[in-house]
Amino acid sequence: MQSKTPAGDRFLAWDGCYNVRDLGGLATADGRRMRPGALVRSDSLCRLTAAGQAALVAYGVRTVIDLRAREEAARASYALTAEGTPESQPLYRNVPIFDEADAETIAALDAQPGIFGINKVLFERCGPGFAAALRTIGDAPAGGVLVHCYHGKDRTGLVVALTLAVAGVPPEPIVADYGLSDHYLQPIYAEQLAACDGNAVAVARLKALLTSYPATMRDTLTYLDITFGGPEAYLRGIGLTPEELAALRRRMVA
Repeated sequence: MQSKTPAGDRFLAWDGCYNVRDLGGLATADGRRMRPGALVRSDSLCRLTAAGQAALVAYGVRTVIDLRAREEAARASYALTAEGTPESQPLYRNVPIFDEADAETIAALDAQPGIFGINKVLFERCGPGFAAALRTIGDAPAGGVLVHCYHGKDRTGLVVALTLAVAGVPPEPIVADYGLSDHYLQPIYAEQLAACDGNAVAVARLKALLTSYPATMRDTLTYLDITFGGPEAYLRGIGLTPEELAALRRRMVA
């Protein structure tokens, strides 16, 4: 059953997760629509209950792409099991945007005061991770693809933005969808801030990072345009071929 939320009926109420929505229905610049069920975004599935997992399978998700670092995924792993045929069991793919063993990238990310700076570092240093993520979406077997990280807003937000841009969705719907995460993630934000135990420095740092402002994505897309010539040019620059981009577009657009 869908809830009345800012994402409307794109919001998916899967027990144990907070930030799940279908990108289906978003309009492209040429008047077509993203295919319902083709791409779902979420926060980490490690919190899903059995009922939540059953809902994921029933929705038609057949490939799960976990963008978390390998070390991060190992600390909060999960197994996707639900009743049904073997064909209905989702495939799990860990496709990190970066890994914690990459000390230089971790230091560059830690040095950023906010999400926009983090986004720039990710695009500049983590091209292979983005290329692998987009290829994994495009090459996935039949059925829906779900992409997640921890909150489902930063690494997931960038992968989703790139995919939507390739599909032909204009900037403003991409910006608007990105901003929805702030609404859904408030319970997780509250838990993380409470865990700081009143440490003012830690609280200030977290408050700068626990955001998903539309302006951040708008600035990020402008940065991609100015620095790389746009999202699709960025993807070509990190190795995706015109054929791979066309296949991704066919998969996403009805």
